[in-house]
Amino acid sequence: MRIALESILVALSGRIGWIYAAIFALAMILLATLTVRSLPGPRILPTALLLIGGFALAGALLTPWALAESVRRSQTRMAVGPFKAAHASLALPSLDPAGGEDIRAEIWFPSASGSSAATAATETARTCLRNLPIAQTSTPRKLILYIPHLKSTRDDNTRLLGMLASYGYLVLALDDIANDNPPNESAHDAAVRLEDWNFTSGPAYERTIALSDERVQRQAKKALNALDRLASCVGADGSSSPAGAIDFDRVGVLGYSFGGSSVSEAATMDSRIVAVVNIDGSLFGEALSRGFSAPYMFIISDFTMPTREDLASPIPDVRYWAMINDRDIDMHAQLAARPGSVGVRVRKAIHENFRDDAFEPHLNKSWLRVDPVKVSEIVHTYVRGFFDRNLAHLPEAQIPDPERTEGVQGFRQIGMLPKGVRADETVQSVQ
Repeated sequence: MRIALESILVALSGRIGWIYAAIFALAMILLATLTVRSLPGPRILPTALLLIGGFALAGALLTPWALAESVRRSQTRMAVGPFKAAHASLALPSLDPAGGEDIRAEIWFPSASGSSAATAATETARTCLRNLPIAQTSTPRKLILYIPHLKSTRDDNTRLLGMLASYGYLVLALDDIANDNPPNESAHDAAVRLEDWNFTSGPAYERTIALSDERVQRQAKKALNALDRLASCVGADGSSSPAGAIDFDRVGVLGYSFGGSSVSEAATMDSRIVAVVNIDGSLFGEALSRGFSAPYMFIISDFTMPTREDLASPIPDVRYWAMINDRDIDMHAQLAARPGSVGVRVRKAIHENFRDDAFEPHLNKSWLRVDPVKVSEIVHTYVRGFFDRNLAHLPEAQIPDPERTEGVQGFRQIGMLPKGVRADETVQSVQ
């Protein structure tokens, strides 16, 4: 029944969803007309009740479409930068002389041609970025690596990546490793890539943690491997790129959900990473055990902090979800409390609000809780401001104070502070 109702809501929220309400209203008018002709005696009251009830139901049917249309129109008013954002597919070849699989990626860039259309042809090692209409610059372009959520592809956050490109950044977006097809893969390696989280029992929870610790390392290594391949392809002097030099020595990383977990792990592995944005992802591996030195932005949804009751719940799913959230809160708090770092909770947001799906009809129930356009605007503002300050070092860079900004809360406000740290203190170092 629930699935059927959700399917109906999706249909009513579509671009032609208004047609269903219009058909229903016309049917009510026709029924009222037939009623007038068929009923003996006074007909005004039953006809009026039929019309009023019919139009009320038609209005209810129209509500999902009206809400969805408002969201769709609001998207066009979201702020973008001075460049048209464009993107192209890349096939990054192996650096191993013995060969290896290409890494498939998407490059988002500021377009010199004024066209925002995607480039159809896949760039190869022979052409690298040379055929792309990347806007010229007098200073090295700043590069950001993006990793999507668990088992997802590189196109789960195109609005966010396009916004960054419109402000002059290059963004290299990768698929989650679940979409790779490594040859001669062992059963264990396949489990690391593909096994879902399982919180049905204590052993299942421990296995999930162990696999996730290994998984973030593999995803991080893939991202850093892609960085090396792109750097080799372009050349340190940018001779293969129309954008001129690209700064491969100081890069930013951005990830959503498990992608945020993975970019955090990458920061423990490579000193070239100087700015880390984790959007609602847990910490695993080395990032959890010892942290990293790069400035950190952690953006979270408005989830309920785990309570003692949750951690002791007799329901395994409740207890282990609480445990996985509780285990990394202190490290998140330490990383976000350092100078140059920031922690932000977006009020009323759910986890799915942080990807392109937030604007799709199947999430229309969440629109009654929070405006998805407003959430995207908040995320865009904070992510851009963080990279402007910590990666591009722009003098005009601004990161709004979350304690004084509508729709968000700072970690101090929600009590998410490192253990033993007062609200008026900062953390100087984690490593």
